Amino acid sequence: MLQCTAVCRIPEIDALVFLTAMKGAPEQPVDHLSLLDEYALCELGEHAEDVEHAAFIGGAEDGSQVDLWMYWDDGLPPRFAESRSCRAVTWLISLPHSVDRCTLPPGHPPGHSWDVTDPLGDLLDEAARRAVNLLPDERADTFTGEDTDEHANGHADRHVDDRGDTP
Repeated sequence: MLQCTAVCRIPEIDALVFLTAMKGAPEQPVDHLSLLDEYALCELGEHAEDVEHAAFIGGAEDGSQVDLWMYWDDGLPPRFAESRSCRAVTWLISLPHSVDRCTLPPGHPPGHSWDVTDPLGDLLDEAARRAVNLLPDERADTFTGEDTDEHANGHADRHVDDRGDTP
């Protein structure tokens, strides 16, 4: 199922008020809000016109698993609501004893988060993979622990060794 393509401008002051007041609010709601784009994309799968669009705005930082969602309908101002995520889970066959939880709000229309595909995200992932495959072979050893590689343009790349330290 393809992801809904509806977008809505996030009213920053309203979002900040709700982020600040929510249970388990982020310590720095302003910093959290700065990480969001100006517009939110509906995270639901394609749905009927009478169903509100929904976008995740932020999650609690106290372990309470409460999320802040923005809901909107074309022509109406967005509204904010706190809720836990949908309770549905699916078992990951490739990873024994692992589950994938639906990340959509409760009561969402049919199609859990693992059923929804983001065609733009998929295209960007594919383009990135193709670009990586087109890199010259000398770039394949980027994380060898060597100090720098000199390129034909005279620029040097710094490398990180396998411990995460810069040599």
